[in-house]
Amino acid sequence: MHEPNIKTTEKLINSLNEIEDIREMLHTIPVLPIVEESIQRQALVETVYYTARIEGNPLDIRVAEKLREYQTSKPKTDSEQEYVNLYKAIDFIRDIAGKNDIPIDEEVIKQIHAFVIRDIPSQGSPGVYKLRPHEIQSRTTGERIFLPPSPNDTPRLMGELCAWLSQKRLAVHPIITAGVAHLELVAIHPFGDGNGRTARALADLILWRYGYTFRHLFSWLRQVGIDMDTYHQKLRQALGPEYGANADSTVWLEYFAESIQKSLVELRPALHKMREAFVNAYNQGLKEGLSSDQVEAVVFADMYGSVTTAEYMRTKRLSRATVVKRLNELVKLGFLQVEGKGRSVRYIGVPKEGTK
Repeated sequence: MHEPNIKTTEKLINSLNEIEDIREMLHTIPVLPIVEESIQRQALVETVYYTARIEGNPLDIRVAEKLREYQTSKPKTDSEQEYVNLYKAIDFIRDIAGKNDIPIDEEVIKQIHAFVIRDIPSQGSPGVYKLRPHEIQSRTTGERIFLPPSPNDTPRLMGELCAWLSQKRLAVHPIITAGVAHLELVAIHPFGDGNGRTARALADLILWRYGYTFRHLFSWLRQVGIDMDTYHQKLRQALGPEYGANADSTVWLEYFAESIQKSLVELRPALHKMREAFVNAYNQGLKEGLSSDQVEAVVFADMYGSVTTAEYMRTKRLSRATVVKRLNELVKLGFLQVEGKGRSVRYIGVPKEGTK
């Protein structure tokens, strides 16, 4: 069976401890749906954008945002198709994350891979293990930087990885489990293409399966995508020149946990602001007899400086007429003020006495 070489270092423990502290805060902090959904949407876009960017996708984050509604957006290029595929893969892993009767096994990993490369013929056969040996080369120099195992060994090694995931799931911290799975999948390199994207999606699936969703309010891949050189460097350090060459997972796990930690630390100020905005809006709304929907609009405007009818409609699933009526009531009560005209109207938050 696969047995990763892991050392529990002080650095790793410190990252895990801070992650747990912020995770606890996320479980208890009051966040209204209109605010939470907005942050979740941005985190989703960042996940797709940065995991594709790591693989060399040249499109900017605005294209990723546009293609987020992939049901209504038809991709025109392979790069756009990659974004759409990643959104579909995330939908898939979110769907099965809470279904404990579905094991995280080879079949699931193949399904993730199929979503990742579907409709991009140049990237091989979706969900099919590689048939030919290949080596990982530097994109800049072309030199070999890692030699994966042979295709003949792939089914056995993937079986061993999935057996470890099944047997160790309760004995190992989920973040360590996710990091090991990511590293080992990259090392085995079971597919002709799409291994990195599949590995990162697998890591997310493991985190979410075992309760580390963090309410989907951040993307650890943002840290990775901003400094891709360090990401690749840590993988090379952990893997060595070829598969099985005395690989040490520790350096990679320290990096993986730190990436999650840093992402959560960046989110912490926003969490405090959410709590403050919620308390202020709730207290004001209680005095004025606002509906819960109207309180949410006030919180959103406080968080982001303004709220639009489109944002309010999208989150609350209300008609434009109803939304305009409710927002204008808030204007009359002095909670919001109008800026702009026609479809460009925004409703700006108005600080109340005694609030910041």
